[in-house]
Amino acid sequence: MVYPGSAMVSSAVWHAQMEGVLERNASAAIADSPHAAILARAGAALTQLKARLALLEPMPPRQGLAVALLDSALWTRYELHDGELQMTVDVDGPALGDVVLVSEYAAIEALAAGSMNFAEARKLGVLRLYGDARAKARIQHWLMSIL
Repeated sequence: MVYPGSAMVSSAVWHAQMEGVLERNASAAIADSPHAAILARAGAALTQLKARLALLEPMPPRQGLAVALLDSALWTRYELHDGELQMTVDVDGPALGDVVLVSEYAAIEALAAGSMNFAEARKLGVLRLYGDARAKARIQHWLMSIL
């Protein structure tokens, strides 16, 4: 799987950390950790993000969102099942038709905590969306309405 421009996300995260917008040590703590520790720490932030995503407007039906953390190579999927947002951590990658959100732990942690919103994250370049244009637009609208 190739996501053009995804390498720019890491650079944008670094710049945001240097400017004090994102926590400086967050990504380093994840990158240098054993897999179990990555799952625990990133899993907690991804679960907190799920809670925020499930608060308001429901996820677009029949549309999955796969989150790839570049600094830990961790994939997580969010999808709607029986009207409830489900999350699966440590998957092999996106499912067919998923919109892919590429980012790093520090940005996901900030989104989950509410210290950064989706529009700001996109403007800073600390995340990127990939996928079919229609699906991407639906997911972007959904994320903007919640985060």
